[in-house]
Amino acid sequence: MSFYGGRSKDSSGSAGGGVFTATFTIGSDTYSHDYDTTLLAQNSWSLYTFTTSTPITNGGTLSIQFTQKTGKPWLDNVSNVTVVPEPSSLALAGLGMVSLLGFRRRRAGI
Repeated sequence: MSFYGGRSKDSSGSAGGGVFTATFTIGSDTYSHDYDTTLLAQNSWSLYTFTTSTPITNGGTLSIQFTQKTGKPWLDNVSNVTVVPEPSSLALAGLGMVSLLGFRRRRAGI
């Protein structure tokens, strides 16, 4: 899953930025990770990607939560959230589309 987080331009002259936690719940399983924005240039955004070491096999409702842990990371304007299915799901979907095109072509020839 990919999303953007950022570091504000701090008018007080302090370093700005901070750490936020991204928490994803799918069905009854929860996954979370901390992201540090203190190394970003002030007033900038960065693309972050959340991945798991094992494939997520359960289904259910997807819930996404972003929380401030330290400092002043930008937590608003989170957009462009992308859920990337595992490769086997993509292959199965592609096979299904190819099959549908084959059936359509066969009917057109009759």
